[in-house]
This record gives sequence, C-alpha cells and structure tokens, in this order.
Amino acid sequence: LHLFGGQFTMTVDYFRDRREGIFQQRAQIPDYVGVITMPYGNVGGMTSWGGNGNFEYFQPIGKNAHFTLRGNFTLSKNKIDNWEEATQPYPYLSKTGFSNDVQRGFVALGLFKDQQDVDMSPEQFGTVRPGDIKYKDLNGDGAITYDQDRAYIGRGQRPQFNGSINLNASWKGLEFDILFIGAAVCDVSLTGTYYNHNEDNTIFTRPFKAGANSPRYLVEQAWTPENPDAKYPRLSLNPPNTNNAYASSFWYRDGKYLRLKSVHLGYTLPKAWTGKLRIQKVKVYVEGNNLCTWSGLPEGIDPEWPGVTNGYYPQQRTVVGGLEISF
Repeated sequence: LHLFGGQFTMTVDYFRDRREGIFQQRAQIPDYVGVITMPYGNVGGMTSWGGNGNFEYFQPIGKNAHFTLRGNFTLSKNKIDNWEEATQPYPYLSKTGFSNDVQRGFVALGLFKDQQDVDMSPEQFGTVRPGDIKYKDLNGDGAITYDQDRAYIGRGQRPQFNGSINLNASWKGLEFDILFIGAAVCDVSLTGTYYNHNEDNTIFTRPFKAGANSPRYLVEQAWTPENPDAKYPRLSLNPPNTNNAYASSFWYRDGKYLRLKSVHLGYTLPKAWTGKLRIQKVKVYVEGNNLCTWSGLPEGIDPEWPGVTNGYYPQQRTVVGGLEISF
C-alpha cells in the first residue's frame, strides 16, 4: 500500500498452514501387537495461522528537517488438530484442540485461610498448612493428583504478538531516534516452566532453597496470620514445602510488556566550523538502552526473557555518551 505520493507505505501478509503427518510417538497401538516400546509415526496434525506487517511514514519539514515513523508486528497462533494419545478419562487432559504452546498445571483457588479450611478440602501434597496454595479437585475424587487434576491453564510463554515502533527525526545537525518494543498474548509461569513444559523450583515457589536468597518483596508480601490476604504463600524452610512448588494458575502472570528499548540524541557540528580544523566530521551524542519497561511481572524478571530459572542475566539499563571525530 502506497499513499501520499509514496510518503506512507504499508505491507501486511497473512498465512495459514495446515500440517499433517507430524512425527510423534504412537500411543494407541493395542498390547496384542506385542511391541515393547511404542514406535514413532507420522500421525500428528496442527494448524497454524497469523500475519505480519510493517509500515513507514516519511515527512519532510522544510529543507533542513524531516522525521520517519516506522513500525512492524507479527502475530502467530496454532491449534493441535490431532495428537495420538491414550484415551483420556476427562476432556481437559487431552492435547487435541489446544494450542501447542499452552501450559498445564493445577487450578488454584487461592490460599488456605485456616486449619479448618485445610481439613475440609481435598487432600493436597505433603503436609499442608494455612497459607499454602489450595488446589481445585477437577475430577472430584477427593484428592489432588498430578495425573488427573492438571488442566491447560495458561497461554504459552512465547508471545503470540510482537511489535515495535521507531521514530527518527533530524533538523540540521541535530538527530533523534527512539525505539519502543513490546509483546502480548502470553503467560509467564513463576515456577520456571520451560518451553518443553518441564518444571523447575524457583525463588518464588521454594524461597531460600539450598540456602539461596529471595527477594525482599517476596518476604514482605508472604502469608502470615496477620496478613491473610497476602500476595504470596507462607514462607517455609524445613522441610521444603512441595505443595506450593507445582505449576498452577496461582503462579501465572500476564507476560505482556512495553519497553523503551533505546533513545539516541546526537549533534553533528557544522562543516563550516570543522573544516577550518581540517576535520571532516565531529559528532557528540548520548544514548540509552532499556530505559523503562511497563510490565506486570515481579521485579527482577526481564519480560524479553521471562524465565525465572538460573542461567539468564537480566538486561541492564545503560546510558552512554560519546564523541566521534572523522579526519
């Protein structure tokens, strides 16, 4: 799309992809066939759809100034059409019909208020006390079990929507550039669930595990008898409280964010000044990166990589200045 004599351009693409014969391990071969280990076969199916686009608007202002506004986005979704699996006793246990990226876990009903609340609830995991997470008994058998009480409770950690917008402007020797990036339609698990759906214990689900530190806000906002409406479960040291460490809706947070990724301000001295010194170019500038982030995630979690497990160092806020001289 071209408008205003080419000053505005935009491109949008849409895709829909139906894949069949996805390679997966079989799960519905009867026992009388005699196989020891289930073989693999091309039996899976999935549909993906989405789009991407970009735009640019250029506007001159007189002879010595102009600005350019640019933006882009991507949107991607998918749904499993067929995944061979053993017949499930409850629909919420099946993979078919859900996105490939959705995350499974227990449905949390909040925190136990008191001992009576614990005694009147379905059996949980280990020794449960007031202030621990209370799970929903999805199949109604009176006990919370890992195999039959976990449902699809969260969107994937990979954002379905990503976008950015950039403004660049100049006036005579002055130049300015600013970049915003963002993402949406994703959920982050504070249990550290990996992309392959394996789980890990974190500072949120097992504070002070193995003598490690925990954020001050986690301690200050933890459940106590005097703070029954706390944001986080009760703290525990010995033994480790495994009930609170499972992936559940209690630990899921909306992963959308908007970040001021970079700002650049520079000034190039007029050639009438520098030419007398036989200098081709003199430029002074200041720029910053990761200056501000708007996100609903707890402090210390980088939304660009929302894993809360070890091994990732959050991006730092930096501000630098410089002098560029060309002879």
